[in-house]
Amino acid sequence: ELRKTSGEIEPAPHFMGEGILAFTVDQGPETELYQGIVDLQGKDLSECAMRYFKQSEQIETYLKLYLQAPQNESNPWKAAGVLLQKVPTKGGKNLAEDEDAKETWNQSVIFMQSLQENEIFNTQLSSEELLHRLYHADNLQIDQTKKYSFSCRCQRDKLLNTLHAMKPEEIEEMCENNKITATCHFCGTTYCFDKGELIAQ
Repeated sequence: ELRKTSGEIEPAPHFMGEGILAFTVDQGPETELYQGIVDLQGKDLSECAMRYFKQSEQIETYLKLYLQAPQNESNPWKAAGVLLQKVPTKGGKNLAEDEDAKETWNQSVIFMQSLQENEIFNTQLSSEELLHRLYHADNLQIDQTKKYSFSCRCQRDKLLNTLHAMKPEEIEEMCENNKITATCHFCGTTYCFDKGELIAQ
């Protein structure tokens, strides 16, 4: 049964199932990873994630996610997202806001909502160009940029070492046609091992 939080009582749609949404936060070198967890409440994944920022980070946040199905079997699925956050004003704390500040935030969210799928997936447009399209009238200044890329820590050698540590009878049980196949649930990479690699002949 989902907890009912004031103003946020709508459960996630049935296709997401029951459970929690967990964010692992890495704040850089020489800092500990920490995890924030919220239950799944909201009409879609974006709303569930915004609930995390409201409850765990306590930062006003707007998030919009996009998903594009492949046009044919040879094309991959594509996913993208944009995140807008209200930055604390002084000393890590928000001061009391006047009506102008509230209106600026509301207008910024409306502009972000206008971003279309054909823009976000247009490889000819950089992130900076997208931001200028949305906020050029507000004297937009880009202070910092950082490149992000998808990566996964899974490696064939790591998995092979794990399998080598298993008993021969466990390997036998896992084999199908003298092979063991394992798929990483994070990146989707599939690794295939011959039984001969795992059990000494």
